[in-house]
Amino acid sequence: MNHYVTPYMLWADKTGRLPDKSDNEAMRQGRDLEQYVADRFMEAMGKKVRRRTSMFHNPVYPFAHANIDRAVVGERAGLECKTTSLMNLKKFKNGEYPENFPPPVDGLPPTDETLKQNFPGGGAQDAH
Repeated sequence: MNHYVTPYMLWADKTGRLPDKSDNEAMRQGRDLEQYVADRFMEAMGKKVRRRTSMFHNPVYPFAHANIDRAVVGERAGLECKTTSLMNLKKFKNGEYPENFPPPVDGLPPTDETLKQNFPGGGAQDAH
């Protein structure tokens, strides 16, 4: 959640009730830089990642589903490749992250334990 989207709008977007968002330059750059971010992560962390394009579903909680940019090889962990611009520099002061920006965590966000516990190999279903 972030302050730009209401809970209803988020639900409507995630359930396909809203029209697709029009592409813009920031979205394109984010996609174009995704592999670079993954490469830098592998270099910095000494880990390998593999691209994942499928949706993960939790059989216990049908509303809990997610997709990740990359899976960390040999771990039950995912990598979300995020970029931002210099325009957001002040939002990252003192090493803090803005409310709507995913925090740096090892694996999936800890706020969603059901997905973290049911990551591939742990019970979640990998949709095709």
